[in-house]
Amino acid sequence: MLDRETGGQFVLGQNYPNPYVGETTVPFTLTNTSDVRLDLFDLAGRKVAGIVRKNQGAGEHTIKLNLGGLGLPPGDYLYQLQVSNSRGVYRQSKLMTAA
Repeated sequence: MLDRETGGQFVLGQNYPNPYVGETTVPFTLTNTSDVRLDLFDLAGRKVAGIVRKNQGAGEHTIKLNLGGLGLPPGDYLYQLQVSNSRGVYRQSKLMTAA
């Protein structure tokens, strides 16, 4: 049975290291070639950053995040991966902590 959130189109991993200082890596695996968008939200639900990667092939991928480089203070954030392809648009979120 397919996961309704991901539609079987991707697997979103937990960022590592977590908690982290400076830089962290968000891993994900795509089933099909897709456009991906990684958005960061504060715990009040405000979008604070976004990264877009077009036409990513099937397989394993990572996106590196540096909150200092994005001008964001340490704290807890929600990261959401949105995957868009010919089968639809799917999203999944996980929590991360910047120390």
